[in-house]
Amino acid sequence: MGAYAAAASDEWCAADAPVDVADATAEYTLRVLGKTLFGIETDDRREAVRAGAHAIRERSSDAPGAVAVPEWLPTPSNRRYRRGISQLESVIDALLDKQESAADGDDLLSLLQAATGPDGPSEDEIRSQLATFLFAGHETSATALTWALYEIGRRPDVARRLAAEVDEVVTGEYATLDDLPALGYTDRFLRETLRRYPPAAAIFRETDAAVRIGGYRMPADTFVVIPQFHVHTDDRWWDDPYRFDPSRWESTEETDSDRPEYAYFPFEGGPRHCIGMRFARLELKIALATFVHRCRVDHDVDEVGVDVGSTVRPATEIDARISRRSPTETP
Repeated sequence: MGAYAAAASDEWCAADAPVDVADATAEYTLRVLGKTLFGIETDDRREAVRAGAHAIRERSSDAPGAVAVPEWLPTPSNRRYRRGISQLESVIDALLDKQESAADGDDLLSLLQAATGPDGPSEDEIRSQLATFLFAGHETSATALTWALYEIGRRPDVARRLAAEVDEVVTGEYATLDDLPALGYTDRFLRETLRRYPPAAAIFRETDAAVRIGGYRMPADTFVVIPQFHVHTDDRWWDDPYRFDPSRWESTEETDSDRPEYAYFPFEGGPRHCIGMRFARLELKIALATFVHRCRVDHDVDEVGVDVGSTVRPATEIDARISRRSPTETP
């Protein structure tokens, strides 16, 4: 994670033109995902995975009426969706072929393949897991990093405080696991990023039994949508909720005693919380600390709109000027 973050920083700083932040962070998170979970370099598969991610996101952002149209109808939306999913499936085919021809490994794909048997996953289940990890495993982290770099570029005060902490703690080319406990403000900055811009817009559940919530009766088998984006900006739980303010996480546990546990749930909650939660938190903190340690981020985008689909992305492209900075240089 750290080595790839340093390499990405170098590529961004060497660019002759402003960098599309969403595209650049997606390239970074996909490289990390490919290496750590599948033992591969993803550079030659990037466009196919991104096409699949775009197809999934576009479909999940469609109006309910559009989604209800049968997939076999050749509507423009359905055709785009099938093209994108076909490209994603081609990557999955290549991953499965690679694993079958390689020696046993300790990456996620090898472990899934080794678990096949009477009680293990079927091939279809493995394919489904790979699709999930390829999409969610890089799209959500990239979205969080996009919003983080957006706020750094528009908040010099926050950028200065982040840089001061990171430069004091990080002594090598990139942040490491040993650095993370000392990066308190960096952690609060990321917590606020995930509150204000939760990468996953909502989670979906189904009631096992009849239940009454907030005065509403829901029978068993009711489909329920729980929207992080709206709960995280509800003024019942958050003061001035649309203001980006990492200092709100400096308050003590006693101060927040009247806030419900699930007023903040960027990675969902309960036994079915996001399986990649710890992976993502580690990646986000190492990547952000490394980027801040090595780069200055400038852009002219302010008060960008929010595009809420399967993920919460900026409504407009954020092109940033990213340049090299030394640890002694003020951002």
